[in-house]
Amino acid sequence: MPIPYDTNIKVENAGTRNVTYNVPASPNRSELMAEEVAAAKEKGSIADYVKGLDRQEGHSQASRVEFADGTPIPA
Repeated sequence: MPIPYDTNIKVENAGTRNVTYNVPASPNRSELMAEEVAAAKEKGSIADYVKGLDRQEGHSQASRVEFADGTPIPA
């Protein structure tokens, strides 16, 4: 885990390739619970998630090298 505390993320268009994320600033830190850490580790990396989306939608990673906004896809 890159940070040992909760981060709230506002997501629009979740489950699509046009998803947008917003991380609102907050002065309050709260430690992650053991269950949250375990769940995050179980989910795997962002790269694995993107590869899973490609498999679900019938695309290959090689056919797509960036997100819709031009940001490179993590490998």
